[in-house]
Amino acid sequence: MFRLGYINGFTIYKKIIVVWLKKNQRIQKIQNISLPANRVYFPYKKFPYITNGVLIVSTIKGIMTSLEASRYRIGGEVLFYLK
Repeated sequence: MFRLGYINGFTIYKKIIVVWLKKNQRIQKIQNISLPANRVYFPYKKFPYITNGVLIVSTIKGIMTSLEASRYRIGGEVLFYLK
């Protein structure tokens, strides 16, 4: 989210992550996609095309957006949708 320009920074304080949003950015919706009982995996060619938001994906190279994962040609578990 830092690379996308949503946040200014973050700190970790006693196992709690504190996030500072940029003044002109607003997160309207965060929706979990993968749940512990229902994991959702996609190969890189099958990521859904999202025009108004971002899919956050856990891959073998780390956590990234679906566009970055497609660029690296790696699939992964879709964690959540961010709008």
